[in-house]
Amino acid sequence: MAGIVRGVADMADTLGIAGRDALKGFATQIKISTHGLSDSDAQEAIQAGFTQLSDELARMILAAGEGVSGNLSAFTSAFARRGESASETLTRLSSALATANAWLDRLGKTAYDTSLAGADAASKWAGAFGGLEAMSEAVSSYYAGFYSPAERLAQAREELSQALAGLGIDALPGSRQAFRQLIDAAFASGDSDLAAKLIQLAPAMAEITDQAQALTAALKDLDTQSLYRSGAEALYAATSEGHRRRLTGTDATVQGLLAEVVRAIREGDINNARLTARLLAVQERMSLDPAR
Repeated sequence: MAGIVRGVADMADTLGIAGRDALKGFATQIKISTHGLSDSDAQEAIQAGFTQLSDELARMILAAGEGVSGNLSAFTSAFARRGESASETLTRLSSALATANAWLDRLGKTAYDTSLAGADAASKWAGAFGGLEAMSEAVSSYYAGFYSPAERLAQAREELSQALAGLGIDALPGSRQAFRQLIDAAFASGDSDLAAKLIQLAPAMAEITDQAQALTAALKDLDTQSLYRSGAEALYAATSEGHRRRLTGTDATVQGLLAEVVRAIREGDINNARLTARLLAVQERMSLDPAR
């Protein structure tokens, strides 16, 4: 029962409703008889009792959010869908708001209000995709395909930093080893709950370090690419005539390509940076050709 109450209160907090305050003084009576029932029927009877409890708690939360008080036995939320129970309505709204706002934050867009009305809008937005799961899949695909690796890495670091801050850890570990040391320290201090929560965040930390290493390696590889096909070309570029041509003969095409390389590096678009660097190398070689 305590777990059900905590779960409902957490959903209320997601919606901006002071769930624990709304549930103060809550009391109910639920009679469950399993006498003469088979094991499966007895389990169904127990589950029905828990469902009744969940509905009563959810009804109180929804009523509090809508400013309704008094006898709530006949109360139906204005945000309920046809055939929904109170607990189903509360679950749908809190899940929609939490999921939609998490994705909107990653996309850098304005989040829905933390309220029942905001949750209803989030639920309708999810409906435009065909449901919450379909929304997550579609937005995830868009995020992966249209946001640069550097943008996604920065967002992942921010999300993990916030999660760690919620556990009382102010600084994001700089490596896998440092993160492991945090977990080891939690175990050593006897704080198994903290260790468990950190372990749950381990996949996010691993992804961040993998992305950072890949980006660093790609940038290093890009930096070492030569503009010249041979030592003779590099030697010519080092002459005063070569420098003169490089400085005064650079046309708009070269300048544009160079600007694109810089932009791609800043945004972490390594594949585009590599391609543009190769095009720039060709154009540079042409500008340094003594026969021109």
